[in-house]
Amino acid sequence: MYGVIVRIMFNLRHSLDRAADMFYWPATDLVLWGLTSLYFSTLSAETQSASVPILAGVLLWTVVHRGQQEVSISVLEELWNRNLVNLFVTPLTIGELVASYFLVGIVKGVISFAVASAIAYGLYAFNITFFGLHLIPFIFLLLMCGWWMGLIIAAFIMRYGTRVQTLAWTLAWVFSPFSAIYFPVSVLPEWAQVVAEAVPSSYVFEAARTYISSGLIDYRTLGVSFALSLVYIVLALLFFRSSFRVVLDRGLVKLN
Repeated sequence: MYGVIVRIMFNLRHSLDRAADMFYWPATDLVLWGLTSLYFSTLSAETQSASVPILAGVLLWTVVHRGQQEVSISVLEELWNRNLVNLFVTPLTIGELVASYFLVGIVKGVISFAVASAIAYGLYAFNITFFGLHLIPFIFLLLMCGWWMGLIIAAFIMRYGTRVQTLAWTLAWVFSPFSAIYFPVSVLPEWAQVVAEAVPSSYVFEAARTYISSGLIDYRTLGVSFALSLVYIVLALLFFRSSFRVVLDRGLVKLN
């Protein structure tokens, strides 16, 4: 696991692509949505109140995106570099590989979140620390959401190769409308609200909005998010292991 983590961190140091994933896109989102929030602040008092949840949503979604990409893009990079065979001629197990991706995702997620928070504070005087210690469960639950998304994508990539690599940049955004990042679930159509009930991240963003508006934490909502994510992670792990077995049967050298 240590070897995998060191390899990923060396890759980050020498890869402009990975650095852009960590810093450029969160910064771009903050600039665009921050300017939108500034526009809201010039409107009615009711509209002004929307700016804080929007900026909080942008920052918290960074955590989901980082957790998802750390799993899926890391698998892709092993394929691009023809490195899977090298990894699995060592005593490395598939569980240790996944655990390494999770650990690196935590580190990179915290770094991306911290940098994005600093940008939000510098540009818009928005201080995410008003959540206090409640930020810890929010970030952890959103990382869990990123992990199961990343595992599903990685499983498809393992099974079908790089021809489905576009999923690494697109699948997470399929869940974003149902996650209610920038708006409450109640504004969605009825069918979409039903879908949102099955998306763990929607409960976290709803709990964040509740805290912003009332100062109260809905632990039941966070508990539902944790339970759903735990189930999805287990199912995603099983799917990932199944895909890996298929690849082993075909031969790792044939995966491309």
